[in-house]
This record gives sequence, C-alpha cells and structure tokens, in this order.
Amino acid sequence: VLFHIPYISSVISNLQAVHKVLPFLRFNRFLRIHQLQIIRHHRKEVMVPPSGATSLKSAISSISAMSTEQNSIGEDEDSRKVLIPDLEDDKSTFSVNWKKLWIFMGPGFLMSIAYLDPGNIESDLRSGSVAGYKLLWVLFLAHLLGLLLQRLSARLGVVSGKHMAEIAFFHYPKIPRIILWMMVEVAIIGSDMQEVIGTAIAIYLLSSAKIPIWVGVIITIIDTITFLFIDRFGVKKLEAFFCFLIAVMALTFGYEYGIVKPNQLEILEGVFVPYCKDCGKEVLLQAVGCVGAVIMPHNLYLHSALVQSRKVDRKRKTAILEANKYFFIESSLALLCSFIINLFVVSVFGTGVNNGFMQLKWQRWKRILFTRSIAIIPTLLVAVFTDVRELTRMNDLLNALMMLQLPFALVPLLTFVSCTRIMHTFRTSL
Repeated sequence: VLFHIPYISSVISNLQAVHKVLPFLRFNRFLRIHQLQIIRHHRKEVMVPPSGATSLKSAISSISAMSTEQNSIGEDEDSRKVLIPDLEDDKSTFSVNWKKLWIFMGPGFLMSIAYLDPGNIESDLRSGSVAGYKLLWVLFLAHLLGLLLQRLSARLGVVSGKHMAEIAFFHYPKIPRIILWMMVEVAIIGSDMQEVIGTAIAIYLLSSAKIPIWVGVIITIIDTITFLFIDRFGVKKLEAFFCFLIAVMALTFGYEYGIVKPNQLEILEGVFVPYCKDCGKEVLLQAVGCVGAVIMPHNLYLHSALVQSRKVDRKRKTAILEANKYFFIESSLALLCSFIINLFVVSVFGTGVNNGFMQLKWQRWKRILFTRSIAIIPTLLVAVFTDVRELTRMNDLLNALMMLQLPFALVPLLTFVSCTRIMHTFRTSL
C-alpha cells in the first residue's frame, strides 16, 4: 500500500531508517523497481493526508505485521528446499564435483517428463509409419533447441530466485499478463488432456479391452492424488519416483529396440543428415507436429520453478555460476534420456502458474484437480461417443496447439533473460 500513495517519496529517507523492520522487501532493490511508479503517482494531483506522521506510524506497524507473516511463509518454503553443502569449489568451468552434481540432480528429470508424454509417442509412431527414418533429424534438432530453452529457463530461475510466471507478474501490465496466463493455462490443459488420453488407452490395452476408454479416463483422477501424496514426503522423493519411471521406460524401450534390431546406418543417417526426399504434405505436417510435441511452452515456466527446490546462495557469484553449470549438466542428461525414450507425462506442470501470474494462493490439490477436471470433460465426451481413433486425432490437434502456444512462452523467456534489471551480470545478449 505504501508504494501506491502519493506522499511516499517524501518519507523514503524515514523508511530507509527503519530498514531493519522490512527485511522481506530487500529494500534497496525494491525501491529501484518501484521508482517509476512513485514518480508517476507523485505527478498526479492527489490530496496528501495531513497526518503524515500518524499515517507513517500505522503503515510501519502494518508492515511489521506483514514482515512476520512473510518470514514465516519464507521459512516454511525454505524448509522444503534441498540444502547445498559447502563443499570444495570447482577449480574450473569444466571440472565436476560429483557430490554436488548428485545434489543438483532432480529438477531436470522432472522437466524432461514433458518430453516423454503420450503426444510425443503418438508423434513418433506416426512419423515412423509415414516417413520412416526421414524425420529423425527433426526430432534431434527439436531436443537440442529444447535444451537451449530449458537452460535459459533454469538460468532465469537460479539468478532471479523467482520462476517465470512471478517475474511476468511484475514485468508486464495487467492485460498482457492475463493474456499470457490464459495461454499458458490452455497449454497446461492441452498437455493434461494428452496424459488423460494416453493413460486411458494404456488401461484399455492392458485390460484386453475389458475396461472401456471412458472408464480409463475417469481412473486418471487417481494419479493426481498419487502424485500429491508423494509430494508430501519432500521434493527429493518425488524426483526419485520420476527417475524410477524414466528408468523403467528406458529399460523397456531398450529391450524392444534390441528385439527389433533396426538398421543402424539408416538410423544414424536419419538423425544426422537433414533431408526429406519425396516428402509430401502429410510428412511436412508431421514434422511441424513433432516440434510441437517436443517443445512444450508451459515447460519453460515449469523449469524456472523447479530449480527453486535447491537453496542457492545468490549473494555469491560463484554459487550462481556453479548452480547454472550443474543444472545444465543434469538437464542435458535428462533430455538425452527423453530423446531416447519419449513416453510419459504428469499433471504437476500447472503448479505455480496461478501463483505467479495472478498471485492466486491456491492449495496444490485444488490447482491440480481444477486442471485435471477441465482436461477430463472433453476427453470423456470423445471417449463415450466415439472410438479410439478419434482420441488419436484429438491428440494430433493437441500437438498442433502446443506449437501455436510456444511464442507465448518463448517471447517472455527471451525478454527476461536479456533484461539487466532481472539478470544483472548474468544477462544474455540477444
């Protein structure tokens, strides 16, 4: 409230004197951020309250109460973070401390789940049936581009201490912020629909068609409760669970790869030689859908939030450089696995978007249940009144939707990482 009343500029010196009761504001930086707002308010002809001292006293009392509340919330959030021990610093950029790498392991593998969802598997199946190995290079380049974008997202989270949705709340005016929020919500719901479709089809196949598709859609509500239950045991437990799932996928797909024994030279040619001989309209559309299936717009928001699970000392430049390095190594390993696997997805990606864009303090179970409910309704209608083939077509449309939503995540990301006020000396020149 203080920074949106006209007489604030006249009492800045007094507020700096009581800086000790405002630790949660990080006061000096906070004043710089709101300097333009203060000037704009000061230019307006607004009546100044005559009892300025009394108002200031009551305002300081209110701020003190807010400080206590903010500190308790911050302590609760910090207790959930993984501490980084003060081990021996790396002597060079290329050296790796394996103990520290192990501690930083986790967020990248959670992020990589988005590269393993049913939309990717469906896209891979169609690419193989339509173009053979011709589009493998598209898949490879999409993963390389995804790694670059995820690195920028993690870098933003490490340096700023906030995830991308929170930064957007302070950086953009209300209308653009609402538009971005709506677009990300659409992407999250679309991705969740792909998960619902994939899970329902899997249950249908594993039960030898005894469990109808629409029943499988309803059963997907259970996994929401399952992931929330695991999350209560701590972020490391959740990360370990997903790493286990990724390991299972790697083993099963590796076993199938060994059984089929495809032509290795043709695969290498498809991956490293960008060509598409005799490719028609259907193949080109499939190539576009492949990029949309791999690079998920909401995943850029997610990764900047996931890296917050590690408690990095942002006062030390070496600690930030170290965190950026290990998160990049971990993300590279995770996306290498996802490039080989491409299978599964989870509904955790929505966490934090409402809290960031709109400052809505929803409980996690309400947030995820809301997203899953919206995803289930249209999928359930298609499952009840049509067959499996219609769900497959619906999945193709969702891949195209992901491609259309990508600019709404890419533009803010590139804007933030090149902003000196946010990234300081770690800004990226674009």
